[in-house]
Amino acid sequence: QLPECPSATKFGRALAHTVSEYARKCQHLPQSSLGYSEHKTPAILVVVSDCETNIFDQRSIEEAVLHANSSIPILRRTFAELAEVAGRAVVELGTSRLFVDGHEIAVIYYRTGYAPDHFNEEAWRTKLRLERSLAVKCPSVDYLLANMKLVQTALASGPTVLSRFGKGAEVEKLVGTFAKQTVLSTDFHFADAAVIDRMVAECRKDPSKFVLKPQREGGGNNIFGGRHCFSFLSDYVTTH
Repeated sequence: QLPECPSATKFGRALAHTVSEYARKCQHLPQSSLGYSEHKTPAILVVVSDCETNIFDQRSIEEAVLHANSSIPILRRTFAELAEVAGRAVVELGTSRLFVDGHEIAVIYYRTGYAPDHFNEEAWRTKLRLERSLAVKCPSVDYLLANMKLVQTALASGPTVLSRFGKGAEVEKLVGTFAKQTVLSTDFHFADAAVIDRMVAECRKDPSKFVLKPQREGGGNNIFGGRHCFSFLSDYVTTH
């Protein structure tokens, strides 16, 4: 028997709670002409790709939201449908409240927009308008960047960067929990060519001690295990 996994339920409850908090904090704002009067409860906007393949995971979270609060509308829209030229998504002047098809949006839940190929120029402009709105973003730009290996490498490189966010022993203790990370490029000044060459040589010598990760952390596309790491790095050495 598989153990119970309550993550979707808890995430749905968190989204529903966020909608309630948004409504509470915005209750002093005047009624907007952009919202339809029959839509009393602010909505959750799920931004999806044009050809969505991960719908079952998304629907389980939507169901959890409705179990927590069945009055919350859930809209699924693509960047193209939210583009300014489509006229369906409008940010109110003065309050920055976001309205989509007459629904005031409390939470923007991104299920696309994690990779450069998710965007064209119009989609980037749409993303900027959404980010400037009053709606709560999930994930926020901060968390999206923190998920990038370059940012993680900067944070793990030593106390210099982290000292902006903490002090002394606290920072040292935190750095002590980080795994060593090296970017296989000199472009970002984390390591020079000699350091990278030593790291590659060490990995080829004992690849079982290493995990090769892509820039974006999604839980997949990691390369580990002696044979796979060795093969990848052999190709890397050949091409670089």
